[in-house]
Formats: sequence, structure tokens, C-alpha cells
Amino acid sequence: MHPQKHEVHLSKPERKKLLAIVSKGRNKAVVIQRAHILLKVDEGKTDSEISATLYVSEQTIRRTRLRYVLEGLPIALEDQPHSPELDPKL
Repeated sequence: MHPQKHEVHLSKPERKKLLAIVSKGRNKAVVIQRAHILLKVDEGKTDSEISATLYVSEQTIRRTRLRYVLEGLPIALEDQPHSPELDPKL
């Protein structure tokens, strides 16, 4: 496994919150998807493994990871327009 440029290390409260989001299913699908992504990244899964498991693009995974690292959990879960600063190609 290659080290990720922006590593995700969830705190216990963050992990608990994400597990509640994915288990209750009362949020928007995109929020649940991002919660799954962050949980898998925290578990040490690679972007390609997560992509294959969750049926999302690797770019979506990188963008979610980057938002978490730079802006925190609430922003990483929110549905926002993609900003140029978060373009994983940069």
C-alpha cells in the first residue's frame, strides 16, 4: 500500500458519529457515502480498494479525504460545489 498524501485519522467521537450516520440511514445518500469513504480510509484501505467496494470514483475519495484533512469532518460530509483548491490533480 502506498502512503496517502492526505492521511485520515479519525478521533473516537468522529468515528462514532460516522458509524451512526451509516447505520441509521437518515441522511442524504451523499453524506452516507462520504461517511463510508472516511471510515474506509481511516481503516487503511487504498483509494482503489474503496472505489471498488463502494462504487465511487477515486477522485471522489481523494476529494473527500482532502476536505476532511483541510477543513474538518462537517465540511467533508457536506454537499458543496467542488472548489479548485480541492482538485486532487494539483
